Amino acid sequence: MATWKKLNGGTPIDKVLSEVFGDFHGAALTVRDAIPLYLADAAQRKRPTTIEGDTYRLAQVGEARWAGKVLGRVTSADLLAWIRERQKPRQRERRRARRPEETLGQYRKAKDKRETVTVLGASGATINRDVAIVSALFEWAIGLAYATDNPARKVETFTESKGREVYLTADEARALVGTCGPALRPIVLAALHTGMRRGELLALRWRSVDFTRGEVYVEPDTEKAGRGRTVPLTANLKAVLAGLKSGRTVVSMDGSDPVFSLSGGAPLPKTALRSMFVRGVRRCEGIPLAKRGEVSFHTLRHTAASVMVAAGVPLFDVAKVLGHSTLAVTMRYAHFAPAAGRSAIDRLGAALSSGAANGAGKARRASATG
Repeated sequence: MATWKKLNGGTPIDKVLSEVFGDFHGAALTVRDAIPLYLADAAQRKRPTTIEGDTYRLAQVGEARWAGKVLGRVTSADLLAWIRERQKPRQRERRRARRPEETLGQYRKAKDKRETVTVLGASGATINRDVAIVSALFEWAIGLAYATDNPARKVETFTESKGREVYLTADEARALVGTCGPALRPIVLAALHTGMRRGELLALRWRSVDFTRGEVYVEPDTEKAGRGRTVPLTANLKAVLAGLKSGRTVVSMDGSDPVFSLSGGAPLPKTALRSMFVRGVRRCEGIPLAKRGEVSFHTLRHTAASVMVAAGVPLFDVAKVLGHSTLAVTMRYAHFAPAAGRSAIDRLGAALSSGAANGAGKARRASATG
């Protein structure tokens, strides 16, 4: 804790290492001790949302046995053994969802509300991201002469499966909004009506909501691409946000207070949102039971895109709303507009036929006058 205070107070990393380890080059620096130093340094170069993700992943790394080793003694074999362990399924207990045959009253009285489930091990994609942050940590350590080798370089990456993207129909989306409690409903509605990412919504501040223009501004620091963008508000969402704003218990004069917050005005944590959302989806009978387990908060972004495309919104406009870096990313939603290709061909045919007819008419008139 003292180390963190010194770093946050502006004490140079080299001086902190010297005080803690008595060695300028940190020869005795373990991976676990290096993590806060790396994060403090990275915070000066990376966006806060990126640091948040790095902090979470490095917390998992810090729990590994090999994290107690000195940086220079960690081997690729240590990482491979850790990866194998993370891939193993594990058992955990959780509160079960209401069964289809149970009434709400029966569920509330039931004594067997807990269930043991098998949780799959980490996916190849997750392991790839974890190894990547470990590699970044070692590259940082090498640059400061705290290590001479990066064992993560010798670990092969997994081939990542694109998986199946899950979407809600418009009816399922409306059913979900209706099932959500008052704390969850506004942010779910916002996700569906804007297609904004979870992190963008949690970071949204009232200074970025313009009721006069009917739009919200996604600030560059909170957007994945780092460019910032403007997203129009639907009439429904505008009314919901106006209600949230008028009901605030804590008001910041500079508009820095969060749009989506806890009752005391503190920003809504990602963990709280996740647990509320999972419960909301489990309760939603408007979503098929087999589909509920596949629905995540990011599904709402896919749903917004698919509904826009199905409604005839051009892909270019969809990409602009969602903040996609290239149109190729948006093309995955093209199949929701099956009539678009037919419409384009029909228009092409009409234009060519009209041109051909005009040309034939001119030719006939020219022949008659000749």
